[in-house]
Amino acid sequence: MMVAEGRLDEARGLLAAALVSSPASAEVHRGFGSLMLALKRPAEAAKYFGRAADLAVGPPRDREIQR
Repeated sequence: MMVAEGRLDEARGLLAAALVSSPASAEVHRGFGSLMLALKRPAEAAKYFGRAADLAVGPPRDREIQR
């Protein structure tokens, strides 16, 4: 919501802290993607959105599922 409100510096600080505490959070990566778009940095945004998508899907199925 901060990104949409233009509070980019505040959003960056909170997202950075969230990324440290929850590096596997799809939501945090999605937030960083939105922030990068707001900062006109689409290449970085794409990286964060891609990571968010990977995390949202979860880990690949392991051998136990294939038994």
